[in-house]
Amino acid sequence: MDNEKGLAVNERPPEGRVLRLPCHLLVDHPFSTGFYDQAHLTGLTASIKETVLLEPILVRPCEGGRYQILSGHYRLRAVRRLRWAEVTCRVQQCDDRTALVIYCTSNLLTRGLCAIEEARLLAGLIREGGFTMEQAGVLWGCSKSWVSRRLKLLTVLDLQIMEELGLGRLKPRVAQELARLSRGNDQARAYVTDRLKRCILVIEDVTGFLRGQKTPPG
Repeated sequence: MDNEKGLAVNERPPEGRVLRLPCHLLVDHPFSTGFYDQAHLTGLTASIKETVLLEPILVRPCEGGRYQILSGHYRLRAVRRLRWAEVTCRVQQCDDRTALVIYCTSNLLTRGLCAIEEARLLAGLIREGGFTMEQAGVLWGCSKSWVSRRLKLLTVLDLQIMEELGLGRLKPRVAQELARLSRGNDQARAYVTDRLKRCILVIEDVTGFLRGQKTPPG
């Protein structure tokens, strides 16, 4: 296995090369949200500690000698918890469109996505990757109308919720429930968001409250 330090400053590693890269050189894909399921991350950290990292993180070279993560955002955070200075990576040379496809499909294959997460990925494929709705739907095995319905979820989220989601302060599934609130219902949205942050409510409480099934605890 090679080490990144053995490369010349401007040298590009060959396709498929496996390297030990410094963790601080790895950067998130721009479509990655700041939210990480802590239970999953804790389990993954324990697994890596016990069996080491079995699957290299997939990256591609980017500006400034850094590497953009295409698949392995959870793995990177797990090894950071273990205070690893370096991590095993497989380097993929690809353009922006291919990188976007890899990122989206790897998420589909490795974990279940909620509707809001799917909507964000679909919007990225269409906006940044130049995909049509039909082409984006093929990756999910779904129709154009399904893609259209997913994309509409983003139109009902206000800017504050989108920001909280992007920073990882709000779970995607909670954002999906908040999307059920009509625009202008700021008081209810603020009430739920504030109590979620302070761990007064859990997702089941939010779902029941927003659907009018029960009153959230005070």
